[in-house]
Amino acid sequence: MSPRKQLAKAALCVWLLPACLFAQQTAAAPTPAPVRKAAKFRRWPVGFRIELVPGTLFDTGAATSTTTKPAADYAYESSTKKLTVTGVPTIEHCFTERFSLGLEFRFHHVRYTQTTEMLSGRVDPNANYDDRIVNTFIADTRARYWEVPMVARYLPFGGKGLFSRTYLVGGAEYRRVASVVGTFSNTYADGTSDTTGTAPKPVSANQLGFIAGIGMRSIDDAGLRIMPEARFVRWRGTTFQGPSYHSAVNQIEVGLGFSF
Repeated sequence: MSPRKQLAKAALCVWLLPACLFAQQTAAAPTPAPVRKAAKFRRWPVGFRIELVPGTLFDTGAATSTTTKPAADYAYESSTKKLTVTGVPTIEHCFTERFSLGLEFRFHHVRYTQTTEMLSGRVDPNANYDDRIVNTFIADTRARYWEVPMVARYLPFGGKGLFSRTYLVGGAEYRRVASVVGTFSNTYADGTSDTTGTAPKPVSANQLGFIAGIGMRSIDDAGLRIMPEARFVRWRGTTFQGPSYHSAVNQIEVGLGFSF
């Protein structure tokens, strides 16, 4: 049997099994089940979100540049780390059962490293290899992003079923950069080295981003709201920027919210 037929057979079983069980229960117990009470409508649900940024908050790579005074070539290479799961406190005001405004608070620890190789002078055209003096500089930067998303949620579909629980997300997000720490490790061609600590200045310590997304909302009998959600954030500018790195202007967020 082909894999496609096996998949179709399995799907048919998944659909028919609940129907058979429901038919047996109906025949054995004709008494109708009690009507389920609607979940209590809450104006101010409070809770938290478990959130993950699948990518990174920095776009990194490699770059080169050349100067004439002094005569030198520069090679840059940057790297960063992916973020871990973050807990986000939330509060929401529900104007109706289909429209609400929410406010969240969170922060990220961010870090990026740029390695710069400075080759002094010009390449000797008569040499078989590049014999220029090489100095290496490594800049390690750490900072905190304090972010405040403000989102509107709207359920456009009525009735029952999957679509009735689907909502659209839109809003804005404010970011503040704080606690910037920089460490510079320098290795020179003569074998000496030193380390200094100077905090690099952000391109912009305050940023504004715009949010668009989609999610699903489920409310149980006790009023517990469970909301898986995916968002896209477009930042208006960069926070940090260098020859081979810059803070990402496009950001994906995936989260699971619980509120009561």
